[in-house]
Amino acid sequence: MKTITPKFSNQLAKYSALSVAMIAGADAMGQIEYTDINPDEGGDITYQLDIDNNGVDDFNIANLYGNLLLNFYFSPPAGNSFINTTSSAGGLGSYPTGLDMGDAISSGNTGWASGNVYNWMGTWDNINGCMRANAEFCGAVGDKYLGLKFDVDGATHYGWARIGAINGSTTNWSIKDYAYNTTADEAINAGQTTLSLNDNSLRGNIAISAFDKTISISNLNNSASYQVYDILGKQVLSGTIESSEQTISAANTTSGIYIIKLVDLTTNATISKKIVL
Repeated sequence: MKTITPKFSNQLAKYSALSVAMIAGADAMGQIEYTDINPDEGGDITYQLDIDNNGVDDFNIANLYGNLLLNFYFSPPAGNSFINTTSSAGGLGSYPTGLDMGDAISSGNTGWASGNVYNWMGTWDNINGCMRANAEFCGAVGDKYLGLKFDVDGATHYGWARIGAINGSTTNWSIKDYAYNTTADEAINAGQTTLSLNDNSLRGNIAISAFDKTISISNLNNSASYQVYDILGKQVLSGTIESSEQTISAANTTSGIYIIKLVDLTTNATISKKIVL
């Protein structure tokens, strides 16, 4: 998440707010990596969405122009794209489609759009309300999902982000959570957090926190391996956790942002989370 202030301090706020749920029951086909944003982010900000939590922002979702033409702006970097409803007039952008839970996101979708022009998720005018008929993230529509496609090391992955639509004010919106399929070219459904929408085998919510160069992990059901990486991808710590609660000393690390990855040694389920040491 980035507001219009120095980037690093705002990244710290975003990363400390992330709560990542561990997905169990993975098989050889891969798994869904799900991230819950807790608390939800929104309002008068630019949110930088790093959908695969690798330290590289994949999409931007921004509120621009304040009290002028109040609008909601969505722009992916080059190489990434989203499912769109229709192109706007004059080729100035597109209208991202507001998907419902369970809608498919895959190579079979038509209307993938990319670029860094104006892509209107919603427009709010204090007199006339939601002005653009094709803006599907505006009005009393509740939660809608962005269908996303992005590149990871030259391979295509599909994911989603859940948006609480603009309602009553251009700053009254939020991004709540997101997920992607870790297997290249494999589909995902909007709102899907496991490999099956009917899979209720989630074996607990893993709690990860970091304070004073100590990483605390709790609610493990099985033994797990862990790796800690800096934002350049260099592994700085690794090991195995045998008990349901564990602390890991990071006393020899430099202060900064890191990614911890856990792998359940029984189910091969994984969890990744950004932490600040």
